[in-house]
Amino acid sequence: MQMGRDADAMELWHRAIQIDERCVKALADLSIVYVRSGQFSAAAPLAMRAVLLSPYSQLVQMAAGMSMIFSDARLALEHLKKAAAMPGINKDEAAFFVGLAHKQLGELQQARDIWEALLSENPEDDRLRKALDSL
Repeated sequence: MQMGRDADAMELWHRAIQIDERCVKALADLSIVYVRSGQFSAAAPLAMRAVLLSPYSQLVQMAAGMSMIFSDARLALEHLKKAAAMPGINKDEAAFFVGLAHKQLGELQQARDIWEALLSENPEDDRLRKALDSL
């Protein structure tokens, strides 16, 4: 998945879930791959199963929030804020999606504040520039 080979990752995550339907990492990562491909309705049930199994996982909270960003932005924001507040490697990614959830809710100043703070730490991040331009 980190190499951008989402189709291969999806196959492996599906296999992992067939072996153990409680494999939290597979559920969360597969959910994120579905989000990346725009399949939010397929992503949400996987992410929510992962939340039930591991509610204190940053990755799981981020996956849940990402999967619901367009269907229930308020609930997505709750999950994403939890993920952004947790220590871990996904802190900035979760914060980016907190901004997106605020944008979905029409809370544009909150989105701007978050994205500008992230951009000040990562001035080369084109995704953040595009996000700010979209406001």
